[in-house]
Amino acid sequence: MPHRSSGVNFIHTSLTNARKRDRSAEKKTSVLADSEDDDGWELIWGPTDQEFYFKNHSTGKRRTASPKVALQGRRYLPEVEHPSERQKDEALVAALQAGYSKQVVSQILRYSMNLNVQILEYDQTPDDIEIIPHGRDMVPVTPLEWAMEHERLDLVNLFLDNGADANFTVSSADGPAVFKAAKRKSRKLVEILVQKTSRVSCTRALALVVEQQDITTTTILLAHDNVRCDFEESDRPLPPHHYEWSCGLSDSAHIKSLEAKDMTPPLARAARLGNVALLKLLLEHGADP
Repeated sequence: MPHRSSGVNFIHTSLTNARKRDRSAEKKTSVLADSEDDDGWELIWGPTDQEFYFKNHSTGKRRTASPKVALQGRRYLPEVEHPSERQKDEALVAALQAGYSKQVVSQILRYSMNLNVQILEYDQTPDDIEIIPHGRDMVPVTPLEWAMEHERLDLVNLFLDNGADANFTVSSADGPAVFKAAKRKSRKLVEILVQKTSRVSCTRALALVVEQQDITTTTILLAHDNVRCDFEESDRPLPPHHYEWSCGLSDSAHIKSLEAKDMTPPLARAARLGNVALLKLLLEHGADP
């Protein structure tokens, strides 16, 4: 799927250590229920400094929302009432990485930003494998996908309510969000996302949970009308265009394209696994034998 970068490409290098901390603390920061809890932080736009910053209204502490040091002489710039797209993206990245509340993220979204872009990279390397240098599986993600990967149900709902497209993904073999939720067996998130996701992506999610022999999530998906047990011929991905190969676009920045194997029907997967319960369930829901 075509995509547009948010313009915050510095994130990959400048947040390496933050990503490690983020990964180790992931389970602790998981939020599986909507919450309006005030964590004390608020977003403020300084028109004179032309910067966002976060301020804790209890302690008075301030944190910059930009990863770059302000330039000397910036105070002499004319006041700007509204932040740039890049500054909005940087503020959202900073808020997500810091684990700020839904209330703070809501303040950023009031500045009318595009959520259907790559905003960060997520480390989906399994914990139980030996890591070689440069061997981590870093996947580009949208704000919605980031919230899903961190099981921030409050932010998933917030992003969906503010224009996030549940079908949009950067790395098509790794997304969209419902596919990621199915992979993590995050059933509450699957239930929310499946209602807003296209037929093809829902069937891919179904194929994945069948492969995982997850009959509970399979049942959840099959309860929705937009989930089909079979792919259509037109769903199969086209081979990469020769221009993409010659320019190296198909292998860029950890972006993975769909392949024919990704479209193996759920029933064929259940048969290969010899899972009688899944075979019966899929046939009951119209799978083509």
